[in-house]
Amino acid sequence: MATESIELAGQLLEKVKQAAAKEEMISEEFVRDTVETRLNRSEWSETLEFGERSARERGLKPEDVKTEIAAVR
Repeated sequence: MATESIELAGQLLEKVKQAAAKEEMISEEFVRDTVETRLNRSEWSETLEFGERSARERGLKPEDVKTEIAAVR
């Protein structure tokens, strides 16, 4: 696994240390977990946007979802 150092401004670094301590983690674990969570949320948002766009293009409504899933299965 490649590593890289990232600098955080003093006030932000203190907030990270405090938040990590509350979670009973070291700062590096807290930052890694936070970044992974943010990236996963971004990927999930993209997936939802794709689904909503596809549904609009096909003229589907929320009540059509169960029928569409059943048709694929």
